[in-house]
Amino acid sequence: MEKMDFPALELWRLRCLRATRMHYDSVTIYDSRERWLTIGNVVASILILVLSTIHIIYGLDSLLFNSLIAVFRPVIVVTSILQYVLDYKLRAQAHSHAGPGYAALNRKIESLTARGCTQDDLDKIRQRLDTLGQSAPVPHPNILRHQREISEQIRKLETAQMSRFVSQEAPGGA
Repeated sequence: MEKMDFPALELWRLRCLRATRMHYDSVTIYDSRERWLTIGNVVASILILVLSTIHIIYGLDSLLFNSLIAVFRPVIVVTSILQYVLDYKLRAQAHSHAGPGYAALNRKIESLTARGCTQDDLDKIRQRLDTLGQSAPVPHPNILRHQREISEQIRKLETAQMSRFVSQEAPGGA
């Protein structure tokens, strides 16, 4: 099949690069959130254990010990519920599978850019992009803000392609 120059290939490559970074950033964020909830849960559990043990061993029946125990019990419940409901570990895992998929596709596009591509290559890339887009979780919107540089490059390419498309349509239109 004849090799072709496909201007959108660079656009697809940049989108893959952005998606890769966004999914890797999502893994980092969700792992961190899970870690902090776990630390809060463990610290509160240890404090209750220590306070209860001191209370029992030394027979201290003070309002301070009882108040501290009463404060840290709900902390354990709340952090446990948050871990269950928010399920950051599962979210991080889903993003950790999507990131490498986009990275591999980005490398494929880079190799096609270097050697030239056929219509068959483009169809395969489009199918892979569609599959990744349907199966990958959506990164948090705040993560997109950290990708300004790539997003700006993508916007410029999209604008240039739209201008090229409009200028091609103008003479033959009407």
